[in-house]
Amino acid sequence: MRRINQENIYSFNLTYKGLVLILFSLLFSIPSIAARKYPGNDRYSKQRLKVYKAHWAPEKMTNPYFHDDQKFDYIVNIVDGSLGAFGRVSSLHYYAKLNTSNPSLISNNPRICASYINQDHRELFTGQIGLILKVPEYNFGPMSFKDLGSYAVGSYTTAVRYFNKLFKQPKQLIFSPADLARKSRNSWNEMLIMGHNEYYDTKVGSEGAILRCKNWKSFVSKHGDRLQIQPGQSSAPIDLVEQPEVAFECLTGSKLLTDELIKNPVALKADLLRDDKNSTLTVDEMRAIYLLNLRDYILHEDKGFQVILFEM
Repeated sequence: MRRINQENIYSFNLTYKGLVLILFSLLFSIPSIAARKYPGNDRYSKQRLKVYKAHWAPEKMTNPYFHDDQKFDYIVNIVDGSLGAFGRVSSLHYYAKLNTSNPSLISNNPRICASYINQDHRELFTGQIGLILKVPEYNFGPMSFKDLGSYAVGSYTTAVRYFNKLFKQPKQLIFSPADLARKSRNSWNEMLIMGHNEYYDTKVGSEGAILRCKNWKSFVSKHGDRLQIQPGQSSAPIDLVEQPEVAFECLTGSKLLTDELIKNPVALKADLLRDDKNSTLTVDEMRAIYLLNLRDYILHEDKGFQVILFEM
């Protein structure tokens, strides 16, 4: 009898431990239970969320497929930053190469720095290639009409803590699109965004990209008719699959590499990505890789992904 009781106790312990493991597994597999809530339950957080929903929700922004130079609203993350400057080539090259290969991976970044632009305010951070973001209202953080000087964070929890810390400062860190553009004047503004809100399980996406053109006037005089750019326009959509060489000329202001692009974009990309060449790439060659990455993404993943050329 004693032996049976010991066996029963042992069986009960195993069952109990199994149930505990299952419970913990379920608990941490459901983001809304395991993750810290953001925005929080306090009155100020609820007010911010109302502003995000009223003014910044994805449906309030422009779908780049329907781009109109006279009327648009975009949230843009520049992926190539200060490429080639301050010894930052390797880290920026990795970031840009990754996010142009698959723009949906932008959601893996716990803290994204972006800027809001519209037809009246087009200033952006240094760089020529940017992703047009689709941001759920739950993923917005602080905003400023000037650079926030923010720092990188390594996780969702750290991002929540950092955003909440910034919101405690005695200054305005939330705006409507019109106010943010107006107060930014002749400089870029900065918006902090979390790539994945783990509490609500909402992720930032991308539905297009911008390429900022050097020597816009000469570029338009040469390619304006082909791209149907009207006089006075300073932006226009481009078919990157059919016209990669035109897009590259926009980026560099010259015909460098365009002959190779015309002949065989696939072979050129393979050559640029050779291991023995990767460490000696010029900035223009790096941007050629990003351009060809976006072209491949459109060809094989998302034919609705729209690229827009902008005057720099």
